[in-house]
Amino acid sequence: MVFQVSTNSILLNSIKNSNFIFSKLMALSDTKSEIYSLNNELSKTRTKLLAIGATVLSNDRNSEEENNVKKQLAHIAKTLQLTSKKWEILKQKHKSDNSFKELDKKFKQLHNSLIELCNFLSAGDIKSAIKQPTQKIQDSFFDSFVIYMGDLNEDLQQQYINQENAYKASLIFFVCFLAISLFFVFFSWYLLKNTLITPLKKLGESISTISSGDLSKNISLEGKNEIAKLARSIELMRVNLVNIVNEIKTYTNHSLSGIGKLSSGNNELAARTEEQASALEETASSMEEISSTVKQNTENVANAASIVLSATNLSRNCGEEVNDVVRLMKDISEYSNKIFEITDVIDSIAFQTNILALNASVEAARAGEQGRGFAVVSGEVRELAQKCTDSAKNIKILIDNTVQKISSGSDMAEKAGNSMLNVVNSIEKINNIISEISIASSEQSKGIEQICTAVNEMDVVTQKNSNLVEQCAKQASSIEMDANELLKMVEHFKTDYVISLTHEKNKHNNTQKVFNNEDNWSSF
Repeated sequence: MVFQVSTNSILLNSIKNSNFIFSKLMALSDTKSEIYSLNNELSKTRTKLLAIGATVLSNDRNSEEENNVKKQLAHIAKTLQLTSKKWEILKQKHKSDNSFKELDKKFKQLHNSLIELCNFLSAGDIKSAIKQPTQKIQDSFFDSFVIYMGDLNEDLQQQYINQENAYKASLIFFVCFLAISLFFVFFSWYLLKNTLITPLKKLGESISTISSGDLSKNISLEGKNEIAKLARSIELMRVNLVNIVNEIKTYTNHSLSGIGKLSSGNNELAARTEEQASALEETASSMEEISSTVKQNTENVANAASIVLSATNLSRNCGEEVNDVVRLMKDISEYSNKIFEITDVIDSIAFQTNILALNASVEAARAGEQGRGFAVVSGEVRELAQKCTDSAKNIKILIDNTVQKISSGSDMAEKAGNSMLNVVNSIEKINNIISEISIASSEQSKGIEQICTAVNEMDVVTQKNSNLVEQCAKQASSIEMDANELLKMVEHFKTDYVISLTHEKNKHNNTQKVFNNEDNWSSF
């Protein structure tokens, strides 16, 4: 383990150094590429500025060319700003590198000279642009870049030499450590053989004896080491296993006896379940008859309710007709009273006419011979007035009799109307009672249907119980077979303990009832 850890440590250290050198090489390559790229961009910018300067020197420029020059200068200014940002990003990566500061100084000089050249061209100052030593500054920047890359290469070469030296030292250490490890391996093998392998071999032979089923041999191994403790633990396990095997034999014997009783109990339960199913079938038939009777009663009650309802409507119509007769009688009585009043008026007129005729007779008598004809007329008028009076009296008597009879008829009609109203109320009460009987019959029918459903469910449950009892019987038989097999398996172990099996292995040859759902059950 120590050898492996040391080897892994040396290998890990070598990998770390290789990764460090590789990362340095990658960083150096990236830095070189970025600086080359920036230098190329600045060179292209300087070339564009020189081309713009040549355009500015020409005297035959038009307005379109001047606008083009301005656009190019604006684009170059943006390019210089972008180049400056890229350089700042590169500078942040090498801010801890002192040799990079000189290169940064040269870059800023080159960048500022290009900005100044761009400003000269924008202002049209060609002389200042020509005098500016941009090329020298760019060459100086490139020289600084070459020096910087040389320093980085020297540093990388030194690190590579240091890594080679470290690898050689690790290899020497590895060889020495390997020799020491081999010595300890052979010494450990000698100790291991005497203290571990030989005792384990003896212990393995004892375990093989136990696995073959022989639990009668003791395991003895002297010593205080872990192997001896393991041997004592295995010996304790053997003793416990012997006790467990003996107990299993005893309990299996008792289980076989109990399983026989369980099987007979299942057969008895199956017979009772069959009797319960028959009783449920009879109960279901009775409930069906009761249900049909209740349904018939409900239908009869419904018919009676419809008849009572028709009688109620007829009684109401009769009551309304009687009320119409009462109202008609009252109208006739009112008309008779009005005729009676008219008769009184006629009687009064006849009386006054008689008085006038009497006065006319008196005046005719005073007139003598001249009023004789007028006296005859007045006599006729008096006689006519007397007849009117007699007729009015007779009419009054007849009307009085009629009014009395109409009043009696009206009273009788009112009594008949009240009686008819009482009949209607009684019929309505009967109708309400019949409705309540109908509702109760309907609820009773629903209750009987629920009872039928419950009986059906009980029938289903009974069928399931029968199937369950049959399954229990099969399981009991299966458990008995398993117990016999278990007893045979336990008898494979040899122990000093002898058990007397008093139970005869009964295979339950009694004929079990096989329940056929199609023959013994009926669905209802």
